[in-house]
Amino acid sequence: MRTLFIILMLACGGSLGQPVDDGKSVTGKNATKSQLGSERSPIYIKKLGTDEDRLAENEEKRERERMSALNGETLEIAKEAKNAAVSATRFSGYGLAISIALVAIAFLQYRMFVVQLALMESSNQTAASAARAALIQAESWLNAERAYVKMCHVEPGIKRISEQSSVVRVEVKNWGRTPAQVTDVLIAFQKLDFGDPLPIPYPYQDAERESFPNGFLVPGESIYVDRHLRPDQVSNTDKQLWVFGHVDYIDIFGMRWRGGYARKYVDRSDGNLAYNTEGRDNFDLQRSPSEGRDWDKESIAAFKEKARGKACA
Repeated sequence: MRTLFIILMLACGGSLGQPVDDGKSVTGKNATKSQLGSERSPIYIKKLGTDEDRLAENEEKRERERMSALNGETLEIAKEAKNAAVSATRFSGYGLAISIALVAIAFLQYRMFVVQLALMESSNQTAASAARAALIQAESWLNAERAYVKMCHVEPGIKRISEQSSVVRVEVKNWGRTPAQVTDVLIAFQKLDFGDPLPIPYPYQDAERESFPNGFLVPGESIYVDRHLRPDQVSNTDKQLWVFGHVDYIDIFGMRWRGGYARKYVDRSDGNLAYNTEGRDNFDLQRSPSEGRDWDKESIAAFKEKARGKACA
């Protein structure tokens, strides 16, 4: 028993005499091993995650991948937009150049149109001038070639043939270069105050027809018409005695004309019908459908058509 007690005391004393390991007094290899888990050499402890942690981690990973893909698509879209903007800028420059070219072409076309219009107007004026010249030339030729039928008394003028009658003989002659058809001759007398002109149109109140001359006259050919009057119409000199009339005829070109005649009586033995110096009573005018007795429907239509043509010219 005493021996056992001594052994126990020795064992306890040996354990109490061992130095305390505080990590600072150890040297050598044991010192190096004892520094594990310190600030200089930390110990990493892997924590095993739960299923929820793994799901969250996977979700986070997928989200990162999705955001990465979105960022890639965004970059691609941005790159495409940049390229499109560059192309649009380039094409807008092309469009501007094309627009300027189109404006220049339109301006040139407008100038060409203006020049063409001026040329057309000049051509039209030239054509109109040529047409007018041709018309004038044709009218001049017609005027030169047509018939001219005139009235003129045979001297001495008014001739007394008896105590009860006097007579005036009037020659109707074609002075032109082509034939004419005479359709009417009218002779009348009128007394007016001295100095008064003969009214126009002629006053045919007492124009008694002794005949209705109708004849075909070749150039230089004549017909004669007599007109009787009372001697007192001649002998009474209180007023001026006028002898007047006209001849209606149709020329070879189908145009209708009227030649006028007017003379004043002068009391003398020879040449007693004096020419009216005013000149207005010696005329040769183209007739309208209201003048003369030789108009038919075809002639009236032709006259109106020609009148319209002259109005347009």
